[in-house]
Amino acid sequence: MNDNLNSLEDEMENDKLGFREGETLLFCNNQTTLQRISWNNAFQIYVNSKTYFLKKIYLYNSTGVIVTIDHGWFGNGNNNIDRLVLPEVIRRIKPKFDGETFIIGKKNEAEIYIPFEYFDFNIDEEIDYSGYYITISTKYTSKKDSRVSFVDYSTKRVIVDERRKEYAANLTLFVNGVKEALNILETELKELDYHGTIEAERKQAGFVTREFTIKETILREFRNRVNTYNLTK
Repeated sequence: MNDNLNSLEDEMENDKLGFREGETLLFCNNQTTLQRISWNNAFQIYVNSKTYFLKKIYLYNSTGVIVTIDHGWFGNGNNNIDRLVLPEVIRRIKPKFDGETFIIGKKNEAEIYIPFEYFDFNIDEEIDYSGYYITISTKYTSKKDSRVSFVDYSTKRVIVDERRKEYAANLTLFVNGVKEALNILETELKELDYHGTIEAERKQAGFVTREFTIKETILREFRNRVNTYNLTK
């Protein structure tokens, strides 16, 4: 009987807080747990008897915001963290960079401010090669919890890899040279055909001259290869 009463009380408490079964947030030892629900990437948080969905995450130190994450979870894809423990979260009406973890909320949405040092981040460069460009951004991964990892694309810078640029330039010169050679071959073939050489050979000997066959084969092969390059870059 007591177990049934306790279960009913728990269910009523969850309904009062706005959570469905299995979505209750945890509170212990001055900590708050962010929780992802199945139909929304953003974390939800319960502060001062109210539930909020996170819109943005700010990481700050004593001088102000260091990193802004423009969505309510960590990572650059979908949220793959079901629960995440934070220091006790309080609610404020304006930012104050004093080491507290706090939210600024409106209706059922909020932006959360977390001390940067809490996650003890490893800071690395993420490098992406594209053509002869190199894109470098800053990657943060928490030493406490490797799931807390994201790339700050606001730090993105693009530089030119001179080796790749030189290779691309040489490739362009080569392709242009091949195109010029093809044009010469094509002109010669047209002249041969214009003078009736090919047609006469077919009628008289039943085969195309070896010279023409070789040139035609080379022409076709070079054209196939040239067409595989993107000459628009």
